[in-house]
Amino acid sequence: MVTVTRDPERYRVLPSEGYDGVVQVSAGGFYGSGVLLHGGRAVLTSAHVIEGADAVTVRMDTPAGRIHLPASQFALHPLFDVANGNSDLALVWLGEPAPVSAERSTLYRYSDEVGLDITLVGYGLPGDGLTGYVESGSVTPAKRVADNRFDTTGEALKNALGRGIGWDPLPGSQLIIDFDNGSSENDALGVLMGLHNTGRGAAEGLIAPGDSGGPAFIDDKVAGVATYTASLSRNGAIPRCERYPGQQLRRDRVFSAGQLLPTVDRPKPARG
Repeated sequence: MVTVTRDPERYRVLPSEGYDGVVQVSAGGFYGSGVLLHGGRAVLTSAHVIEGADAVTVRMDTPAGRIHLPASQFALHPLFDVANGNSDLALVWLGEPAPVSAERSTLYRYSDEVGLDITLVGYGLPGDGLTGYVESGSVTPAKRVADNRFDTTGEALKNALGRGIGWDPLPGSQLIIDFDNGSSENDALGVLMGLHNTGRGAAEGLIAPGDSGGPAFIDDKVAGVATYTASLSRNGAIPRCERYPGQQLRRDRVFSAGQLLPTVDRPKPARG
């Protein structure tokens, strides 16, 4: 998680601090994040984290220690579009129930997310807005938390910037945030779309590699999962920024994950 301050350890989440249900998802030598859903057997993550994998493992940090649970099955969203990042959602079924200490989450089922504050949680690389995230392999993955808010939708961004963004959001599927440091000069969506908001102060954060699939909570419900970041411009105008402040983050709405749930009896088996 990239944050505004240069002290990423202040954002570290330890077991029993309310986010034991946010997990690390490993597949094919890579990893992302995910969130345990109600029932304790299914983990919601991003499709691109596990796409093409033969086997998936979920790591959980609990009060009793770290455990690794192999997936028995997994399935990508049937409308997953890697080129445009649409429906970048997947479900992973655990081979055994998660520990009872791990919080189970339900999905945010409303479409009023724009303008609401969110909490981001994931196992991504740490860093700050001035220098960016650290090099992969230089630190042990750890869970971190930061705040932000949903600023707009993918289709609204596309309508405003046109060819200034290189993907075509599926209407109703993507939510957009930017990374603010308190300065109006660094307020990307304020500069580009007139959506003025200078952020959550020292609590502001943005995802980094390893946070893909991690949840965005509205209160205690999962309203989105992380996809990836992009730097944007409009008619040659680029918000003045210190490397990361001013970037945008796409998150897929998760009420569309409901399209995955009926496939619970037809998921792709985990091979290996």
